Amino acid sequence: MELKGVPSADAVYSIDDETIASIKDGVVTPKKAGMSTIHLISNEDGVDATCVLIVKEAGDPEELMAGKKIDSANNPKKWVYLCENEENVKIESVPTIEGGLINVNILRVGDANGNLAGSNFFYLRYQPDATGGYSYKETLYFYAEKEAKLSINGGSDIDYPAGLNKVELDFESSDPSDTAPSSIKFKCTGKFDVLPVFEEIGEVKRLYLSEKKKTLDLADESKKEFTLTARIPGEDNPVVEWSSNNEKVAKVENGKVTALSVGVATITAISGSFSTSCEVNVINSEVEDTRINLTSGNNATVLQNENRGKWFYFDGKGSKTSERKISEDGKTIDFVIKSNNGGTEAYSYLRYAPKEDGTTIVTY
Repeated sequence: MELKGVPSADAVYSIDDETIASIKDGVVTPKKAGMSTIHLISNEDGVDATCVLIVKEAGDPEELMAGKKIDSANNPKKWVYLCENEENVKIESVPTIEGGLINVNILRVGDANGNLAGSNFFYLRYQPDATGGYSYKETLYFYAEKEAKLSINGGSDIDYPAGLNKVELDFESSDPSDTAPSSIKFKCTGKFDVLPVFEEIGEVKRLYLSEKKKTLDLADESKKEFTLTARIPGEDNPVVEWSSNNEKVAKVENGKVTALSVGVATITAISGSFSTSCEVNVINSEVEDTRINLTSGNNATVLQNENRGKWFYFDGKGSKTSERKISEDGKTIDFVIKSNNGGTEAYSYLRYAPKEDGTTIVTY
């Protein structure tokens, strides 16, 4: 550090977080990645000076990848950024990362009128592993040039002061198919130096299956059945209760799944307080699938004249449908929904508007 003048003999150096670095006589020795504040105090000189120290890993600078949640989930160990609405969200340049330190200058967020509303914000997202099922201590260091409003990992909006901030979190990684990476939502403008640190604690203790999704084929004897294996970290040979929610499509016995007819079945495994499932899609490759994929649509879309008499689906908060098909005669819909909202409420919609106003009876 460069000093203006020579401090008196009573000058004392200190650092707020001695796990990040040590300091003696102005010489800083880094210990691990992070940020902390260095102080120089001299009563004789009337000095109380500070400096923010950033310790990063070695590495060359590179631009971040642009993408949505699914892109982050499918590119583990890579930070991904998103300008949610490029017409309203502006950044000075593509964010860069060097040794884990991310630099970004956000110029504009909010809707066309400057209101902090709608899908008009800047995101940084990160999937820490390729499989999910691990717990982490997530420490987010960031230096903001001015006051900042952030939402971290889907939490509430929090106002942070200008300068150095440190946020400590517990984070459990999800399967990439759940598209639930760690995320930082910026509802503010300004320059940011962001240094996220993920410390792996271990595998989350829960019930795991060898498959989360499987396709079986009635026309191929080698693909008509398969066996699921279950495990719980730290337990040998857990006792598992198996069930199928659609035994006309697929049955299960001691983990062995057998296809019976075309359709979708969810195989559920329960062991003590733990439960998980595998989605099984049964096809017949010798018979053409005449079902039609439903289109996503909100209320306004469904009520348009040209769309009346048609079924639509819509994934709501925290939900993800993996199957949404309707038979040619319009009488049967195959609809599979799961939550990617951390176990909290999730919902999807099936929507239909009759061709003519009046009363229409729909039986489910």
